[in-house]
Amino acid sequence: MIATTSTGIRIENENQWPLGYVVLRVLRMLISALLLSALLIGWRTFGPLELGGSSTYVMVSGTSMLPLFRPGDAVILRTESSYHVGEVIAYYNPQLGIKVMHRIYAVQDGHFLMKGDNNNFIDPYHPTISNVVGAEWLHLQGAGWVLFYLRQPPMAGLMAGVVGVLAFTGRKQLKRRRYRIETQ
Repeated sequence: MIATTSTGIRIENENQWPLGYVVLRVLRMLISALLLSALLIGWRTFGPLELGGSSTYVMVSGTSMLPLFRPGDAVILRTESSYHVGEVIAYYNPQLGIKVMHRIYAVQDGHFLMKGDNNNFIDPYHPTISNVVGAEWLHLQGAGWVLFYLRQPPMAGLMAGVVGVLAFTGRKQLKRRRYRIETQ
């Protein structure tokens, strides 16, 4: 059966989709695939190690690394095969039970001698490479507070809810569009 719709699209068979619709649908699938790929690459690059990414985040909370690092700054760390003198690293200090981010002052017998830029003493704990969390990769001034609030349960729940609502609404609208096109 040959028919012309109100949009001027000619349909030769009722079961055949209009060419414009097919092109638009393929374009949407390509854009979706590109966005998904970008999201996966971004997650692999910036996602936390615990969730399959390759980065670790620390929020600066003290003054030992002034003037370069201020309280509230966020630092993204990456693990490396080796670390050198002068590099800023974060390491887990079992004596304090926290991650400490200082600069490597010297290396002695497989231990790093660490010192904060604003300190006049070397740290009493000397970590080995097994204690190192990672080296500074990206410094985000003031972004630590944003990350802190985003990690709070109410905010994380709110963001998950918004994503869920957006995903559900978009799917419903897509079904409506398909129904409209099929009934024309």
